[in-house]
Amino acid sequence: MNQSMQAELMMYHYPENYSLLQDSKSIKYKVEERLTKCFLMFNDILERQPYLLGDNISISDIYLFMLSRWARTFTTPPSGLKNIGAYLNKMIDRPAFQNVFAKEKLKYPYV
Repeated sequence: MNQSMQAELMMYHYPENYSLLQDSKSIKYKVEERLTKCFLMFNDILERQPYLLGDNISISDIYLFMLSRWARTFTTPPSGLKNIGAYLNKMIDRPAFQNVFAKEKLKYPYV
C-alpha cells in the first residue's frame, strides 16, 4: 500500500507536480482508475474476514483507513463499496479513531 497507493494518491491530489502539461484531469482520471482496482481487491478481502490480515486489527487497517480518507472524492469512493464501507464504519466507531477525529478537528463524513 505504501509503495503504490500512497504515491498514486499524492499524484491524484497534486497532479501539477507530475506533469508539465496543464492536464490534471487526465492524470486524476488514470490514478482513480488504477486505485479503484486496488480498493476493489481490498473489498473482496473484507468480504471474507473482518480485517485485512484476519481477525485482529493491524497497522494495515489503519493505513487503509487513511488511504480511504484520501480517496473520498473519487467517483466511487472506497466508502461506497459494500465491504469497505462497513469496515470503515466499524473503524470510525473505535474510541481511538474518535479521539483522533476530535484532536484533529475532523468533521463528518470522515471517509
